[in-house]
Amino acid sequence: EKGQDSPWYHWLNSLPRYYTNAASMTPFCYECLPSLMKKLAMEERRLLGKLSVRSVPFLSDDTVWNEELCTWAFQVVYTRSFESPDGDLKLVPLGDYFNHGSDYTEIATCYDDDGNYYATTTYDVEAGCPLRMSYGDPTNPSFLFARYGFVDESSLAT
Repeated sequence: EKGQDSPWYHWLNSLPRYYTNAASMTPFCYECLPSLMKKLAMEERRLLGKLSVRSVPFLSDDTVWNEELCTWAFQVVYTRSFESPDGDLKLVPLGDYFNHGSDYTEIATCYDDDGNYYATTTYDVEAGCPLRMSYGDPTNPSFLFARYGFVDESSLAT
């Protein structure tokens, strides 16, 4: 709501405006999916339905009643957050820019006792090479599709 006055403006402005994951699908889309992928996609959609921003005291009425904006915010959180040791989801600006990799991952992540997020390379990486981390089980492309909107072509189950 603060626009360019927000300390998060540049990060938020760099995010996708449109997502192709399960939360953005129509009922017709679900009918086109294989059964496991459909189940996972509908669960993601159910989570979106449980989102309740109407009781957040610092948001204006224009924001909390803007369904498109709330769906976008849900997708930002669920596609760009990391689970902390206490099970909470945390947004880590710039940490969310690592690509998915299943065969090779260059990034290992951890939290310190104060809850700070650290990302380190697992080996020496040459300049210009991708930095990848695993977004989930590489043997189950259905989860990656439902949550992130892509299928890992290198997965044996694809």
